[in-house]
Amino acid sequence: MAGTIARSFYQSDTLVSEIQGAEHVRFLHRDRQLLATQSALATLLIGSDQQHSVLHTVS
Repeated sequence: MAGTIARSFYQSDTLVSEIQGAEHVRFLHRDRQLLATQSALATLLIGSDQQHSVLHTVS
């Protein structure tokens, strides 16, 4: 979506939602660690290490 403005929403300095055009992505965290993302197209479970590097995803 070239030219579409993305709106990002934060809770306590943590990204929880992002909207760009008709797309809406939600981010699920636990203790600032990203656990999952959800959109109309897919839900991804995320495995990451203590440095927040993504090691594995499952859709």
